[in-house]
Amino acid sequence: MLRSPRLVDWCDRERDRILTALCDWVRIPSISAFGDHDDQVLASANFCSQILHAAGLRRATVLDTVSRPAVYAEWLGAEGAPTVLVFGHHDVQPAAPLDQWDRPPFEPDVVGGYCHGRGVSDAKGPLLSIIEATRGILATEHVLPLNVKFLIHAEDTIASPNLSRLLEAEKERLRADVVLMPAPSAGLAGHPAVPAGLRGLLAFDVDVTTGASDLHAGEFGGTVPNAVHWLVRLIADLHREDGKVAIPGFYHRVRELSPLGRQVLATTPFDEEQWRRDAGVSRVEGEWGYTVLERLGTRPSCDVVSVIAGNRTGALKTVVPSSAHATLALHLVPDQDPMEVEASFRSYAEARVPDGVELEITTRQSLPPSVASTDHPAFVAALRALKRCWGEDPVLTRHGGSAPSEMVRQLLRHPALLYLSVGTLHDRVHAPNEQLALEQFWKNVLTVGELWHEIAARVPVSDAT
Repeated sequence: MLRSPRLVDWCDRERDRILTALCDWVRIPSISAFGDHDDQVLASANFCSQILHAAGLRRATVLDTVSRPAVYAEWLGAEGAPTVLVFGHHDVQPAAPLDQWDRPPFEPDVVGGYCHGRGVSDAKGPLLSIIEATRGILATEHVLPLNVKFLIHAEDTIASPNLSRLLEAEKERLRADVVLMPAPSAGLAGHPAVPAGLRGLLAFDVDVTTGASDLHAGEFGGTVPNAVHWLVRLIADLHREDGKVAIPGFYHRVRELSPLGRQVLATTPFDEEQWRRDAGVSRVEGEWGYTVLERLGTRPSCDVVSVIAGNRTGALKTVVPSSAHATLALHLVPDQDPMEVEASFRSYAEARVPDGVELEITTRQSLPPSVASTDHPAFVAALRALKRCWGEDPVLTRHGGSAPSEMVRQLLRHPALLYLSVGTLHDRVHAPNEQLALEQFWKNVLTVGELWHEIAARVPVSDAT
């Protein structure tokens, strides 16, 4: 019979304070995408530093970085024990379109077992659950069974342009045996789950230019090239009738799921009808021959995430657009190489525009896919901690989102990589009405309390630390 998680009573006592802290943090609009929120990003960093300090972490500091402020803290009082680096971000996505929110995005509330607000799931709630679990162990046991470091940066939503410099500058201080990353919306409603990997991300800006300026459609329509037409043709050619991406060579490195892997996903608790309702859609698209869960986590995808072109005044201004812009997001899976895919896409796109039509492609972000260290003792530790807190064996999943995991792993001398799922596919991350199921939040606090002890007992100290 499994014993109760060690932080159950502490969570019950601290519940109101923790929920207040969560709402206070979500209330800060730490949007890093626009410079007009820089003061709020700094306010979020200061808030994060304060809650780390209050939790009992030492050297809680807002780092003087080259860009948006990151936060560092540590507790290194467990001599001879392994070290875990908790890596995450405190910046949040822009809230637009505001008219699609049921409530103001930065006025969080708790209703029906959920906390609502921008950033509650991605990723302030998941990070706070780890911080509070660490606080709970220190409060009840006065020491941690292992060493813990936190690095919480503020460039995740802008492609982390300065993260490599930050990691390089701090690599000695950041040495660890295990890197733990919260994976927002990677869980399953009512069931424990641990992600075995994340998809990579390759994002492009595509700009088509056909002339020096927009032209009157009555005087020039039908005789001059239309930038929107050429961009739309390019976009329409990205997918085949069977849902596959048409870029040559796109699939030749894709690692197919094993029969056992497909069986695991087929038996994973997943309500597709509820998932469609939560997404607000009435049909499913994508590659033929694969289930929704397989498409979400184990198959690559290509999506147009924005198109800007033509008359945007709202008036009936009939023009032939001379320029058109689109942003594309390609999510990659093991073993796709972002550089190879980028080269193939460029060749494919350039072959689809004629002379007299200018095409410019700018790479916005390039993150390789990553796989958790499933053969490492830390992974076994996570499975045991999840089972103790949920009362059932966790499900292995693949998360469709992306993170700079491989950059962290490589620059920090290849520590083991472990993802911790917080939240579910129903959390509407990046979309209006973002939410976090409080059952998931509290279970994660309990899980991390167990995880610190499991890692301390199972993970050997490496030469890296």
